[in-house]
Amino acid sequence: MGGPERSDDERRIEELRSRVDLDRETIRELRVQAAVDRDLIGDLHVQAGLDRARIEKLEGQLGADRAVIAHLEAEGIVDRGKIANLEIALVTARRIGAAMGILMSSRHVTDAEAFELLREASHRRHRKLRDLVDDVLLTGELP
Repeated sequence: MGGPERSDDERRIEELRSRVDLDRETIRELRVQAAVDRDLIGDLHVQAGLDRARIEKLEGQLGADRAVIAHLEAEGIVDRGKIANLEIALVTARRIGAAMGILMSSRHVTDAEAFELLREASHRRHRKLRDLVDDVLLTGELP
């Protein structure tokens, strides 16, 4: 009786060893994937910092542009209606530039290609470009 029981025990031990080996391999694969994920997260943090820096730079440029507009108004060179239109155009242009930067970074495209992606999406969705840009700035993705 001792022989068959031992044989069953040996088979069971072998099965358990196989499971342990599979589990070890799975753990190795998960560790590799975790390292890749950590690298990706690090890259995303770097990119987010660059995007924030671009937005801050654009906001700074917007402030400078508004100062020029205020000066032109004070000198009587432009009237209030034109100033309002110029301010809207400046804000829109800056936001489009920021959205283009996001697309350039995430899709590895040129500025011309990024603008074309925005323009095509605007046309396909029958939405104004500036409205579509707001979505890109909020989500980081082209709708």
